[in-house]
Amino acid sequence: MGEEHKMMPTRTSRWLAALGAIALLVSACGTEADTQPETGPTEPAAGSDDADGGADETEAQDDIAAYFEGETIELIVPYSTGGGTDTLARLMAANVGQYIPGNPNVQVVNVEGGGGIVGSNQFARAEADGYTWLLTSSPVVFNALIGNELVEYDFREWEVLAALQTAGMYVTVPGTGYDPDDLTSIQDATFLGGATDYVSAPTAVYYLLDQLGADLNFLPGFDGTGAIGTAFEQGELNLYNPPTAQFLDSPMQGQIEAGEVIPVVNPGLLEGGDLVRPERIPDVPSAQELWEAVYGEDGTDMFEWEVFRGLHAVAYGLQKGLFAPAGTPPEVLDAIRDGFQALEQDEDFGAELFEATGDEVPSAGDEAQELFALLDVPDEALEAWLTWLEGYGFER
Repeated sequence: MGEEHKMMPTRTSRWLAALGAIALLVSACGTEADTQPETGPTEPAAGSDDADGGADETEAQDDIAAYFEGETIELIVPYSTGGGTDTLARLMAANVGQYIPGNPNVQVVNVEGGGGIVGSNQFARAEADGYTWLLTSSPVVFNALIGNELVEYDFREWEVLAALQTAGMYVTVPGTGYDPDDLTSIQDATFLGGATDYVSAPTAVYYLLDQLGADLNFLPGFDGTGAIGTAFEQGELNLYNPPTAQFLDSPMQGQIEAGEVIPVVNPGLLEGGDLVRPERIPDVPSAQELWEAVYGEDGTDMFEWEVFRGLHAVAYGLQKGLFAPAGTPPEVLDAIRDGFQALEQDEDFGAELFEATGDEVPSAGDEAQELFALLDVPDEALEAWLTWLEGYGFER
């Protein structure tokens, strides 16, 4: 398969035939309805437009099933194998096809490079036929927002299929000055964290901790979360953001019980306009709780909090986003989204995903659209963040 996805002629004809059939059905139904006299509510006669409606809908569904049957959907992951995004993609790929009409095969294709930019650029050139998807994490959006010259895509134009909101987790070790029994002690803490680059999710939380008064420093350039974890274990860093599954696993929970590891904050899940503790991590304060402990409830009116909320939307609100290209036919999008809504209700899949990642099932439907809408961070918030990053060596 070439570097860029190409739609084969057979797919083109199938696409046009299926969509043409659907369009004709809709058009025919509308025309017949327009010519009927107004007779008031009656039982539909045999052969009437109402009686045929169910048959028309069934035929449209059959056309969509024929469109996907025997096809392979490429799910682009713009990172290497083995990471969190790749793990989620492979679990979704193995399970969602059964819920899409025609039961297409879904195949993960890793296109790494440029912090997610290379694969995202390739996706932006794909045909808008529903046969190519992209699973992103926060750097894909951050790089576009800051105007990275290598970016050739506009994520705002994409069609969101599903979205995963995560709470994240940050832990430290004794001796930093932070006392979890006194949240205001965050002002006395000294932290050294790590990041893969300047526009990765941890830097949003590092901004938060700095604004809370902590003596915060971080080192960019790590090759993934695993490398940051190794540096933390070796004592080179004293602040670490473990994957949720690792945090909840027995070894780290044992370290917490022994006082060797101290939970600091989870960024929080967006609920009713607030950032709240997730149910599965009930004993660790959210970012909003820390902020209000230092600045009071009125502190959420501060500009610095609004900056963090904008960063949170990208880093954690839609931490993983699944997209189809702009221009994908509505009927195709509906079929895929319906498939992910069905997957969302699959308890076996939810258990498998939680076991592997510690995360919940990605949301589809209206919730995904709402999370996607939050990604358009205000320019003044981005500017404040970038100016702050410059103090740590970031160059625009």
